[in-house]
Amino acid sequence: MDNINKKYIDETVGITGPDPFIAALRLFRTQVNEYIGNCRDYFEKGEYEDAGKELHKIKGAASSIGLSRLADNAKKMELELLKIRGQYGFDAEIAVFNEMVSEDEATLGQYLKSLPVSS
Repeated sequence: MDNINKKYIDETVGITGPDPFIAALRLFRTQVNEYIGNCRDYFEKGEYEDAGKELHKIKGAASSIGLSRLADNAKKMELELLKIRGQYGFDAEIAVFNEMVSEDEATLGQYLKSLPVSS
């Protein structure tokens, strides 16, 4: 479970309870799909700074719910895209990233289910 920030999740769920966190996870999936679509559009137009901004949004959204591996990878992708621009292997990188999103969402969902229910 190195792909999630358990300490952050535990602290946040301890304050808010699990329901807001579960809702944030659902919202994350909608947001990340939108950001990836926007990023793809910008990349195809050669608007690399705007594509990088979308990856930066993914980093922030992932961080906000404790998906640390995704946040780190989004940052790495952003920096690499801005460095090599049109030579960036966008499709291959996004395919791998989408697999990570699914894996990490599942890990976070299982972790949230494992937390004790407070009364």
